[in-house]
Amino acid sequence: MGNPIRIGVTSNARRWAPSWWCIATALRLVGATPRRITVRDPAPGEAFDALVVSGGDDIGPDLYGGAELPKARIDHERDALEVRWLRWAMDRHVPVLGICRGAQLLNAVRGGSLLQDITALRRRTSNRASLLPRKPVTVTSDSRLAAITARTRLHVNSLHHQAIDRPGDGLEIVARDGDDICQAIESSAGPALLGVQWHPEYLLYLPSHLALFRSLVERAREHRSDSPEPKAMAPLAPAARGASISCATVNREEPGDGEKAVPPPEAGHIAATLERPLPLYGHHGQRLGTVERVHICGDRISRYELVTPWQRLQIDGSALAMDRHTARLRRGENPAVPERSSCGASSRRSTGSPGSGRCLDSFTTIP
Repeated sequence: MGNPIRIGVTSNARRWAPSWWCIATALRLVGATPRRITVRDPAPGEAFDALVVSGGDDIGPDLYGGAELPKARIDHERDALEVRWLRWAMDRHVPVLGICRGAQLLNAVRGGSLLQDITALRRRTSNRASLLPRKPVTVTSDSRLAAITARTRLHVNSLHHQAIDRPGDGLEIVARDGDDICQAIESSAGPALLGVQWHPEYLLYLPSHLALFRSLVERAREHRSDSPEPKAMAPLAPAARGASISCATVNREEPGDGEKAVPPPEAGHIAATLERPLPLYGHHGQRLGTVERVHICGDRISRYELVTPWQRLQIDGSALAMDRHTARLRRGENPAVPERSSCGASSRRSTGSPGSGRCLDSFTTIP
């Protein structure tokens, strides 16, 4: 039979996880092997043929430019984990199915926005949560979703109070409910991305909903045939490890005309330019800027050079974790990121959640 199709499923880390159990059952029914991914077990170094991002708490509003809601339940660690897995999947054209929160996060990662509370927007549909397929949804007739389900009208369950507003880059809305609220998105080109606002894992007794998982497995097989050896996502390694600098190439060129010189490395250190600038993310998955150069001493990174939309910065080597694909701010105390009561100038953007006191203007600014 060959190697089974392996599908990563992001989930909360609770023991009571009916969504995970139902998704795992659905994937096994259609011939795949599920692997749960949580903040307690982030599956470092593993590779998958497809990815499912499941439902759960609201995603952090910093990921799509929203405002903090006073009673929102947000799991920032899960946000960061799933953002990283989504970027891994999209970079490799690995098929993705987003469910409820997962569809919203997929949209946010692609630059889209959300409606943070749709309660007041409902006129023809109910705000009452239900696991039963009581809500009618209209599907765009020429969409991939319509082809998968063989339906242009579905009945779905509803457990959400937020919804997709503006679709992200390369995504389009392909299903709406009676109040014209988005119920599904899919990619128009590139990687096979599909997000549904309902929970098909609770509707496996209906062929049109089980078909979503069957289609994901079929897409995964197609992707495997094109890429027989899926590449694993490297874990975020400490900056002191030699592997962290394997993507850097030494570049000692002098700045050209019109370029500002940056402070030279300390004695015994080498300035290196990355082959490809790495995106830098904060604690909650928000994009802060890019890392373009590093200062290397022996087998460790002693300094990072960061470019943001408003300034160039130098950051102590212990402040970031970096691999071949991303860099992120480390949690915990660090001399380069002191705690403050405010972020200084109003034009500065905080690297963390409101009130965290972690401020980009606390770093050493490059002249």
